[in-house]
Amino acid sequence: TFGNVDSLRGFTIADYNGTKFLVTPSDNAGWAVLENIDLTDITSVATRAGWLGAPKAGYTIELRLDAADGKVLASFDFPAQKDKGANPQPSFLIMDSKFEAVTDGKLHNVFIVSRPKGNESEKVYLGYMEFK
Repeated sequence: TFGNVDSLRGFTIADYNGTKFLVTPSDNAGWAVLENIDLTDITSVATRAGWLGAPKAGYTIELRLDAADGKVLASFDFPAQKDKGANPQPSFLIMDSKFEAVTDGKLHNVFIVSRPKGNESEKVYLGYMEFK
């Protein structure tokens, strides 16, 4: 979960039963920071994305090294989703990405950068980021 995220722009944090979610901005790019992460031996990453209203355009979600415009370490292509009608139930998708090696042995900040692919009005809730 994202209870340890302090720095963010555009993203918001939602709390559901004690679990913290990162909520993407729908109208523009945004970022959130995971600080002081040991990236040694990380080769892949997974995230769980959820939504209530179906995103119509989708999102690109990138993990970047030490800055919102830093080196791309991983990328998720969150596709547009099919509308489920007037009373939708929460839906979830787990996405995996390979992770660009970081071999300097230092702690780094990982910026989660989200961009809607087009004219998007629905938000996506990120439940976790699992580094493997």
